[in-house]
Amino acid sequence: MKSLRTLLSLIRKANKKYNLIENGDKIAVGVSGGKDSIILLYALTLFKKYSHIAFQIFPVTMNLGFENFDINGIKSFVKKLGLDLIVTDSTNVFKILKIQKNQQKLTHLPCSICSRMKKAIINKIAKENECNKVAFAHHADDAIETLFLNEIYGGRIATFAPKMFLSNEKITFIRPLVLCSEKLIKKTLKEENLPSFKSNCPNDGITKRAEIKELIKKITTDFKGSDSNLLTMLENDEQLDLFFEHQEIKLENSNNLFYKNIINIDDYNEYLIYLNELDNNPYNNKYFEKKLKYYALYDKHQIIATLSLKQAGKDFEVISYKYNNYNDFLNFIFDLYTELYKKYNPINLYILSSKENFLKEIGFSKVFDKKYVLNLNPIHIEKLKKN
Repeated sequence: MKSLRTLLSLIRKANKKYNLIENGDKIAVGVSGGKDSIILLYALTLFKKYSHIAFQIFPVTMNLGFENFDINGIKSFVKKLGLDLIVTDSTNVFKILKIQKNQQKLTHLPCSICSRMKKAIINKIAKENECNKVAFAHHADDAIETLFLNEIYGGRIATFAPKMFLSNEKITFIRPLVLCSEKLIKKTLKEENLPSFKSNCPNDGITKRAEIKELIKKITTDFKGSDSNLLTMLENDEQLDLFFEHQEIKLENSNNLFYKNIINIDDYNEYLIYLNELDNNPYNNKYFEKKLKYYALYDKHQIIATLSLKQAGKDFEVISYKYNNYNDFLNFIFDLYTELYKKYNPINLYILSSKENFLKEIGFSKVFDKKYVLNLNPIHIEKLKKN
């Protein structure tokens, strides 16, 4: 019971932090029969009972056509929870995977194709049952493994999100176990005397993920405390410090001018000095409102322009700005806009100002009253620069 309480408290924490489950939700829950999906379904039934959140649960199991697939054990467990199991006939998945394996001359079935097909299937079932969310049983260890896989094989620092809205499907994916360790899940399964059913996937235990799991197991065994630190790392937005955070981007057609995102306390103090906003104790200043991005334009090591941005998806709003030289600031705006466009294409850059002539000159269009927007593509930006 102790493990179950801990697990439920972590689900509550994840729900509070990422707003996973809300009143009125109808949630399709993927149930493969493995320990993770069994715990997820069991925990959600209890969470529904004690959280006072009114939501519905629709357990879904996919028959992918793998050999020795037996649904009876899963059905019996789901029935004991007072739920009805939805079973999909998706046996064509295994057939397609075997064809892809042969065509691509692989040593085993392609996991990425299988994953995409499973998501498409459960999305379809969710829609048929008017569900607005799909819950998967990915846990904290899965998130860390995904991080390692992306770093080693993808060259990027990324893992899956606790909550993700698919705009095309109009479905939200949630992962209520995202803060729960695999160790806790195993312990809870044992303490609650819950069943689990062996995977009949031919790739079970022979994937790259399985290799990464062994690597992480060795790391966490050799270095005490690293298991909790790896999870902390995924949530630690205060301590992200990577190369891209320190980019100094030179303005085009300029030898000395460059701009950068202000993330360092000393740079931020220089930023405030330029704005005449530094008080007697710089470390007591507001120091980086989390929802704002701060940029400064430098001539060698001297700040000559600043601006702060608020981001909401692909919309960026200039909250404040200051400059010494009009033309330098124009180029600063253009270059920053181009960088953001490359990353978030397309974007809207909004600004509140009474300087209508100034804004029209640099390509902004009036939205209403004193609000303007820049939403040109970089080709138009280059033409404006030349003029």
